[in-house]
Amino acid sequence: MFACEVGTFNNNTGGTSSTSCLKCPIGTYCPNQGTINPIICPTGSYCPNQGMIAPTACPAGYYCQSSGLITQRICQMGNYCPNQGMSSANPCQAGTYNNKSGSISIDSCIKCPIGTYCDVFGLDIPKPCSAGGYCPSEGLVNFVKCFP
Repeated sequence: MFACEVGTFNNNTGGTSSTSCLKCPIGTYCPNQGTINPIICPTGSYCPNQGMIAPTACPAGYYCQSSGLITQRICQMGNYCPNQGMSSANPCQAGTYNNKSGSISIDSCIKCPIGTYCDVFGLDIPKPCSAGGYCPSEGLVNFVKCFP
């Protein structure tokens, strides 16, 4: 009896040659000889090719939020992804924003400038101060209301 090579599998009985072994499909990997069922790529990684023997960790600046992915997702504006293997993006804090995708550092989150405010996490553009109020400093999470 011969075992299928790494990167391949056979989940049928009665195989007669190495042609009974199939390459693991994209979104999965086969790390061992004699694999019966391919392993689905876990969150934080992706498997873009057939016949993979190990998942590829999502690089910094990207994230992989579900299992079985074949490509990584770029970290969206308003967020940053500092580590390899992330399953979700980190949102910029209230009072800050980030207008660039693929960011890898919290330093990409910039304080909202004077005349604007950032009241929620994950903004990609600061909000202009509302009528009836003003924003006298950087990094505000709310505007200051004018008093009569």
